[in-house]
Formats: sequence, C-alpha cells, structure tokens
Amino acid sequence: MAQAIVADVISPRERGRHQAYLSGVWAAASIGGPVPGSVFVDHRNWRSAFWINLPVGIVALVLDRRALALATRRAQRRMDYLSAALLTFAVSDLLMNFTWGRTSYGRTSSRLLTLMAMAPPLVIAVMLQELRAPEPVLPPRLFANSVVGTETLASFVIAMAMFGGVVLLPVFLQLVTGVGAGHSGVLLIPLMAGSVVGAFASGQMMRRTTTRSYR
Repeated sequence: MAQAIVADVISPRERGRHQAYLSGVWAAASIGGPVPGSVFVDHRNWRSAFWINLPVGIVALVLDRRALALATRRAQRRMDYLSAALLTFAVSDLLMNFTWGRTSYGRTSSRLLTLMAMAPPLVIAVMLQELRAPEPVLPPRLFANSVVGTETLASFVIAMAMFGGVVLLPVFLQLVTGVGAGHSGVLLIPLMAGSVVGAFASGQMMRRTTTRSYR
C-alpha cells in the first residue's frame, strides 16, 4: 500500500526520494523489529508480538488518510468485490493446503482432499473474473508489459529468498544451535542490515537516474 500511495500522489521526478524515505523506515523496522519481537516470544508468547503492529498501523492509517485527502481528487470507482473475495478464498485455500497437509492432517484426509479439489476452480475463477471485470484487482494487461513481468518475477525470487531466510534462520538457530528466541533475533541483524543497505542504495540510485531522465 505504501508503494501504491507513492506512485499515486508523487510525481515521477520525486518518487526516488520518497522511496529512500520508505527504505529508512524499512531499515528501522528490519533491524529493530526482530529483537523486541523475540523478547515478546521469550517472556510472553509469539502471538503477543503481533500486537506491536496495531498502534503503528493506526497512526499510519490516520496520516495516510490526511495526506491523501489533501493530495488527491476523488473519483467514482467501482470496487471489484467479487475478485477480492475470490482471490481471498483462493489464497486461503492454498495456504491451508500447504499448512494442514504438513502438520494437522494427512495427505489422504477427506478435508485436505476437498481443499485440494477446490484450489484449481478458485484460481480459474479469479482469472476469469479479472478478465471480465471493468476495474479488476489485478489487471491482466499489466503482465503483458515486459517491464512489469520482469519486475514481478524478480520480486518473487527476491521475496522467496529473503522471507525464506527470515523464517527459517530463526528456526535453525533455535533448534540446531540451541540459542534462545532473543539471541536469534540479534543474530538476524546482519542479514537485515544487508537488505536495508541494498534497499537504500537502490532508492538513491533510482532517484538520481529518474531525475536525469526528466531534465
């Protein structure tokens, strides 16, 4: 949502600078987040770590609402509720397949087989609805653009590597090396610091190249 807001209300010449601001927030959250989160896990339970997002999210929502009210014109749009609902059901079905099939139920259980049978029709229904909707949630025409297609593929590979490491490394550190949750959060700092430096550097590079292209 932050990326979409920047693209919607900021001119192309200034987007690189605001991307650098986002990188700064990402830096603080990536380095500062795992440590207090791991303390919550050590001294309370892992579910309590998610309460940290609520006050931050409320403040961000209020600020975004005020900024968008000042910077944009209201236009009458048709929300594609059916696409959103189908997409939610399809993603939830796939996630339950991957999660329950490994931990809660066997691969031959009737509940899991039902979910597996529902997945292909739901995915197909999402695709068909996106093709016929006047204002789809995921416009198919975007993926015909080579820039968008390449960027989406790159983002998928990068996110898979990054979030795979962020999820699996704490498990490895705690179960194999025997460190606590708090210590594993500290050990993640070098990984997150590297990603932060890369994000900030790319934001600055985009700012300079974008500014030159618009002179």
